[in-house]
Amino acid sequence: MRSMTGFAETEGGGNGFSVSLRMKSVNGRYLDCQFRLPESFGGLEPHMLTLLKQQVSRGRVTVWVELRIDDLAKAGARVNMGILNTYAKEFELLQNQFPTLSFSVPMTVLFSRDANLLFQEPDSDFQEEVKQAVLASFDNLLTRFNEGRKREGDFLQKDFEERLSGLSENLREVEKQREGFLERQVEIFRQRLEKLLPRDHQDDSRIMQEAGLMADRLDITEELVRFRAHLASFRSVLMEDGAVGKKLDFTLQEMNREVNTIGSKSRDERISHKVVMMKTELEKIREQVQNIE
Repeated sequence: MRSMTGFAETEGGGNGFSVSLRMKSVNGRYLDCQFRLPESFGGLEPHMLTLLKQQVSRGRVTVWVELRIDDLAKAGARVNMGILNTYAKEFELLQNQFPTLSFSVPMTVLFSRDANLLFQEPDSDFQEEVKQAVLASFDNLLTRFNEGRKREGDFLQKDFEERLSGLSENLREVEKQREGFLERQVEIFRQRLEKLLPRDHQDDSRIMQEAGLMADRLDITEELVRFRAHLASFRSVLMEDGAVGKKLDFTLQEMNREVNTIGSKSRDERISHKVVMMKTELEKIREQVQNIE
């Protein structure tokens, strides 16, 4: 079991360059990936996305890749001498035509991106080396990313197990309170009837019949059985590998449904108190389940 939230970073490189990669994820109903790559690495995105999908199933994931080139010659950086010569001639003509004016052009303006004075023609072998380094680093990044999410998932699993144990204990208390339920309903019905009729006018068989009908309407045996089954199912899913968040969420919805029914049927203050405690624990579990992949 893994958390959907995570963060990892790594570095790699080769002769004359280095790369740094970061990956971050937050909760998401589906898998949503965004890559922040240098323009020269745009072609790697489909391959990186395939690798990511093999190890991540849900969440909003963002990947950043940064490239630092120490050897500009290998990067193929060149000055476009043709354009530079053209600019120089134009400035010379302006200076001659307007001798009273002073022209001073900062080099930062000349070499801005819009001036197109710089271009790159990287060596194909160097470019391939960089791409292989990025992919190798990305593989390492995925490993670290999943290791971190697994650690967080293990922590959440321990928290779930503790809360499930509390739910099981509350369930046992509710079952104990159900002992003698029919007898208590008979007595309650008899006491109500005595306010209306003297005891010598009461029909014991009628009392038993009405009390039995009431007990049947308020019986929560099936709900208790189903809730215990859902508890076992939740524990079983916790032990599964891969993406289990949706299964846990569905099972949790079923558990909430049974607890709500128990609460609506119960006329026992002690049971109602336990129901409130169970609903509180289920809500805490639900909040954490939203973080599970």
